[in-house]
Amino acid sequence: MLCLGKGMLGQATLPLSLSAAVLEAVIGAVYLDGGFEAAERFLVPLLDPVIEAAAESGHQHNFKSVLQQYAQQFLERSPAYRTLDEKGPDHAKCFKVCVEIGERRFDAVWGPNKKQAEQQAALTTLLQLGVAIEKGDGEVKIEDGAK
Repeated sequence: MLCLGKGMLGQATLPLSLSAAVLEAVIGAVYLDGGFEAAERFLVPLLDPVIEAAAESGHQHNFKSVLQQYAQQFLERSPAYRTLDEKGPDHAKCFKVCVEIGERRFDAVWGPNKKQAEQQAALTTLLQLGVAIEKGDGEVKIEDGAK
C-alpha cells in the first residue's frame, strides 16, 4: 500500500518521479530479501519489453534529437524552437511552442513545461514532414531513412 499526502490524493495520476521512487524501493526490498538473483528474476520480465520497444522505435521519445538529425542531414538547417505564448501562474505555467526550420514554421502545440512542449512540437513537425507516423496504438514510428 502506498500512503500519499493530501496534495497527491486529488491527482488523477502520480508524478513519474514518485512512480520511479516506488519502483526503486520495491527493487531494493526484493534485493535485500532475496539477493541479486531474486532482483534479477523480478526485473528482467519488467524491463525486457521496454528495452525491446525502445530499440524498435528508433527514438526513445526524444523527438528533438530525431528532428535535429533529420533537419541537418536532409534540410541542411537546424530547427529552432519558439515560445509563442505562456499561460498560468508561475508554479504551473503552460507553454505554446512551435518549430521553425529556415523560413518554414510548423504547427504550434501547448505543453505543461517548455521541455515537453518542445518535444511535442518536434513530434508534430516530424509528423508534418512525413518523417514520423503514428501507429494505431498511439506509438510513433520513425521512417527508416530518417534514423
